[in-house]
Order: sequence, then structure tokens, then C-alpha cells
Amino acid sequence: VQEKDALFLERFSFSLYEGVKEFLSECTSLGVRLGLVTASSAARLNESAPRSFTDHFSVIITGDCLPRGKPHPDPYLAGTRGLYLGREQVFAVENAPLGITAAKAAGLHCVALAQTLGRPFLREADCTYETFQDFAVEFCDELRRGRSM
Repeated sequence: VQEKDALFLERFSFSLYEGVKEFLSECTSLGVRLGLVTASSAARLNESAPRSFTDHFSVIITGDCLPRGKPHPDPYLAGTRGLYLGREQVFAVENAPLGITAAKAAGLHCVALAQTLGRPFLREADCTYETFQDFAVEFCDELRRGRSM
């Protein structure tokens, strides 16, 4: 794991989907509690993601903080508990099949983003958006109207 993390940090440059910064700021200003559930290790996340990103999350569950990670539901269940919300009040935004499997096994509504993998890989999600911005615009519009997705 340590070798994998070192190689990742050496070869990977952290970048956010277009619109993520604005989305996080909007959610924060609207009082939305956000959780981050990632298969990444805590060390890799802390080394690669800027604080301006991670500071938006009330709870962060990394791949190394539980005995079982994705595709098991445990990370999403821990994230839901950390947000002090019921499953019906939480949904997952995913870009990978194992994450979708984990979210669905945890009983969460799952939104998939087809920016990384094509729609055929994400068919188990409840709905799919082509880009993060497509999702973010609709979500923030619904929040401003006082409705949830």
C-alpha cells in the first residue's frame, strides 16, 4: 500500500472536475452537510488534495480507515453516520462501479458521473450525468427551490 501511494503521488496530479469548487462553496453556503467517501488512503488524500477542497467535508472516510472498503457498504454507512443523517437523507455521487455497488449496498440513492468511465460501466446507479457540471447545476437549482433530488 505504501509503495502504491508513493507511485500515485509521484505520477498523479490532483485535479477537480470543472465546477467542483463552486459547487462545494454553494453547498456550504446553503448549509448542506457533505461527506467524502474515497478508496484513497488518508495519506494519499492528505498529500494530494488541497485543504481548500477537504475543508468542505464534515466527514471524510478513506479506504484505510475501515477493515472493509468499497464495494462493501461499510464506508458509506460510516459516512452517513458521520453526517448524522439517515440513509434516506443522503445520496452518493460516484464515478466507478465499485463505488456504485458500495453506495447501493448501503441503501443510498446513487448518482453517477460518466466523465471518467462511460455509461455502460455505471448502469447500476440510479441516474447518470455526463459531467459533474450537469449534476451540480441541477442539484443547486433544486436546493435553491427548497427541494432535494
